[in-house]
Amino acid sequence: MLGIIGAMDIEINKLIDAMEVEAKTEAAGITFHKGVLKGCSVVVARSGVGKVCAAVCAQLMVTLFGVDAIVNTGVAGGIMSDLRQCDIIVADAFVQHDVDTSPLGDPRGYISELGVVEMVCSHRLSSMLCDISAEARQGQIATGDQFIADHEHAMDIAVEFGAAACDMEGGAIAQVCKMNGVRFAAVRCISDNADGSAGLDYTSFAAKAADKCAGMVIELAARMAQA
Repeated sequence: MLGIIGAMDIEINKLIDAMEVEAKTEAAGITFHKGVLKGCSVVVARSGVGKVCAAVCAQLMVTLFGVDAIVNTGVAGGIMSDLRQCDIIVADAFVQHDVDTSPLGDPRGYISELGVVEMVCSHRLSSMLCDISAEARQGQIATGDQFIADHEHAMDIAVEFGAAACDMEGGAIAQVCKMNGVRFAAVRCISDNADGSAGLDYTSFAAKAADKCAGMVIELAARMAQA
C-alpha cells in the first residue's frame, strides 16, 4: 500500500477527488482516506503543517495501515537561484536544517538516531516521478519548522546543505520512513523563493503549485499499479 501525505487541503484534495474512497479512519486528529487511486491501493491524509504533525501522520500510516512506501506531495520554497514559481523538484534526499547539535561536535543537521545528515529517498520511486514530467529536476530539500522568508537565511541553508528548496514536513517524514524501513519519495512544486516576497508569492502560487504535484502523484499511482 502507498501512503500519500500533504500538509494542507490544497495538496491532497485533488487526490481524494480522483480516488475511490473505501474507508475513513480518524486518529490523532488526522483523517486517513483509504481506497484505490488509478488501480493502486493507497491511503491519503492531510498531516497539518510542521515536522511533528508530519511525523505523527507518517507513523500512523505505517502502524495502522502497514504502508510499504510513502510519497510526500506539496509546495516548497525555492533556494537555488535558478528556480522559479511552479518549477518541480523531486527530492533525492532530505536534511533537517533546524537540527543542530554542533556544540557537541556533530555536523549541523545530524540525526543522531540514524547517524546521518542526509536521508536519501527511494531511487526507484524518485526515478518514476522524474519520468512522469520532463519539467522535473532532482535536488536536495531542507526541512525545518520555519517558513523561510529571508534571503540571507535561505542562502545559509543552501551553502550549508546544498539544498535546492526548503519545506516544513519532508525531512520528518523521511526520518520516520528510515526508522521503519519504509520507502520514501517526495515531489515539491515551488510556490515562492524563500525571500522577502515569499509571503506574497506563496499566496499567489501555492494552489497552482500544489495541483501540479498532485497530478504527478496520481500518475505515479497509475504506474505503480501496472508495475
